[in-house]
Amino acid sequence: MTARPTAASTALRLTLWTKLVVFTTVIVVFTCSVQGWLFIKEQATLVTDGLIDSGTSMVRHLAAGNRYSILVGDSTRIREQIEGLLTIPHVVYVVIRGSDDRLLGAAGNGDWRGLFVDERAADLLLPFSTISPSFGEPTVTPVLLEQGVPRFVESAPSLLDRIPGLVLHPLGVEIRYFDIALPVLSLSTAYDDDPALSLTLQEKPDLSAQKRSPSKIRLGTVQIGLSDAHALTVLRVLVVQVLMLTGLIIVLGTICVFYLAKRITTPIKSLTTAASRLEARDFSVRATPASSDEIGDLTRTFNNMVQSIEQHERDLHELNQTLEARVQGRTEELEQANRRLQELNHLKTSLVSSASHELRTPITAIAVHLSNMLAGVGGSITPHQGESLQRIQENTERLRRMVDDLLDLSRLQGRRAPFSPMPVRLDRIIQDTLLAYLKDRTQKQQSLHVDLPQSLGSVWGDGERLRQVFANLLHNAIKFSPPGGAICVTAIGSRVGVTVCIADSGCGIPSEDMGRIFLPFYRCSNGARARGAGLGLSIVKELVDLHGGSVRVESTVGKGTRFFVDLPVSAPSCTPTDISLMSRPV
Repeated sequence: MTARPTAASTALRLTLWTKLVVFTTVIVVFTCSVQGWLFIKEQATLVTDGLIDSGTSMVRHLAAGNRYSILVGDSTRIREQIEGLLTIPHVVYVVIRGSDDRLLGAAGNGDWRGLFVDERAADLLLPFSTISPSFGEPTVTPVLLEQGVPRFVESAPSLLDRIPGLVLHPLGVEIRYFDIALPVLSLSTAYDDDPALSLTLQEKPDLSAQKRSPSKIRLGTVQIGLSDAHALTVLRVLVVQVLMLTGLIIVLGTICVFYLAKRITTPIKSLTTAASRLEARDFSVRATPASSDEIGDLTRTFNNMVQSIEQHERDLHELNQTLEARVQGRTEELEQANRRLQELNHLKTSLVSSASHELRTPITAIAVHLSNMLAGVGGSITPHQGESLQRIQENTERLRRMVDDLLDLSRLQGRRAPFSPMPVRLDRIIQDTLLAYLKDRTQKQQSLHVDLPQSLGSVWGDGERLRQVFANLLHNAIKFSPPGGAICVTAIGSRVGVTVCIADSGCGIPSEDMGRIFLPFYRCSNGARARGAGLGLSIVKELVDLHGGSVRVESTVGKGTRFFVDLPVSAPSCTPTDISLMSRPV
C-alpha cells in the first residue's frame, strides 16, 4: 500500500499542468528569441555588406567615368559628378584628387558640408597609408567624426553591437562612416625594362623580360564617404518588426501551450478523480474520453478495466453469498453433528460408568470366593483344580483392572475424578512405583537404570494420580520390552518444572501410530499381541493434563520408546470451576 502525499509535499509539488506550461513556454521564448536574434544578426550583416558593396560600385564607377577628366583637370565635369553622387541618401562626401594629390573637387552633406570649405580640411581625409599606387582595388576604412574633425580608425563598433541602442535609445546611437578610396589608373601600359631599348651582347632575346607584366600609372584618387544612418533606420524598423513578431509568436505560443496543457491535463484529472472513487469502491464511476489520441485510449482502457472489476466484484459478491449460505448450512450440520457426538459421548461415558459400577461388584465377589477356595475354606482341592482356580483368579484380576481403568477414564473425561493437589516428592513416588513392579521386571530378567537427582524437589500434584501415571508407563515399558531388555528412568528438575523420562528397549511405535496412541482403546499395529484394552496411555494423558503438564513420546521402530512427562513445580493457573471439579469426590 503506497503512502499518501502529505499536505506539505502537495503544496511544494508541481502539477503536470504547471510543468507543461512553464517548460514549453520557456522553450518557445528561448527558440523565438534565438531565431529573432539570428535573423537580426543576419540582416545587420547584409545591410552592412550591402552598404559597402554599394559604395564600392559607386567608387569604381566614379573612377572609370572621370579618368580623362582627372587627367586633363576638367573641374566642371568633376563637380557635376560629385553633385550627382551627393544626391544619394547615404553618401556624405566625395573627394577627387590628381596624381600629385592636388584637390580637384570635394563636397559633403550634413555634418560633412563644413569640412570642404577650404582645401586644408579636405586634406585630412587623404589616405596616405591605405592606398597603394600600384593596387587598383578599393580600400574601405572606418572614419569617426569627433567634434567636426574626421579620424581614420582601424575598427569601429559594428552594426550588430549597436542593436540594443537602436531599441533602447533610438536617437542616441552614434552614426558610423566608411571611407571608400580607389586609385584612378591609366589605361596605357609601359614596361620597366624595354628589351627593344636595351643593348645586350646576347644573340638570343631575354625571355624573362618578355614575360613581365606592364604597370599602370596612377592618375589620381577618388574617395566616397558613406553613412550608415539610413541603414540604422532600416535596421531599427526591422528590429522593431522582429521584436513585435517574436512577441506575437510567444503570446500565440503561450496561448497554444495553455490550451494544449489543459487539453492534456483535464482528461488526466478526470482519470485521477475516477481512480480515487474507484479506490473508495465506487465501481459505477466512468471517465469520459475527451479525444481519440493516446489519452483517449487510456481513458477507454480505464473504463474497460473498471467494468471488468465491477463484474468481478459482482461475481465475488454472488459467490460470497452462495458460500455464506453453504457455510451456514454446513455449520448448522456440524453443530447438529457436534451436539449428537456430545450426546453420544455423554451416553457412552454414562454407559461405561454404569457398566463399570455394575461389573465391579460381581467381579469383587468372584475374586473373594476364588481366594477362599484357594485357601481351602470350602474344603480341600486337587492340584489340577488349584491350577484352574489360579488361572481364573489371574483373569479375574485382569478384568478388575480393566473395569477400574474404564471407570477412571470415564471419570476423568467427565471431570468427576477425585483430585487433591499438594506439593509432593516426585522421587519417592517414582521409587514406590519401581518397587511395586519389581517382581514383574525380575521375572523377565530386565535391567533397570534409575537417575533421580537428590535436588529434584517437589511438584504440585496428587500423589495417588501421579503413581497411577508412572505405574501405567512403567507397566508398558516392562510389557513391551523383551526378556533381558533394559529400562531407564531419569528425571531433570528446574525452577519451573520437572521432566521425567521412562525409556524401554521394546519394539517401538510406527510413525503412522504416533498421533493416535493416546486415543482410548487404540492399540499399535506391532503391539496387537500384547494384552490390554488400550486405556493406559489415555489415562496417562488425562491425568497429566489435569496436573497442568504435558506428555510426549519419541520412538524408533526396533530400538525402543521414550515417554517424557513434564510437570509444573507450582500450581497451574485455572479457573474456580476447574478447581471445584478437580477437588470433587467420586
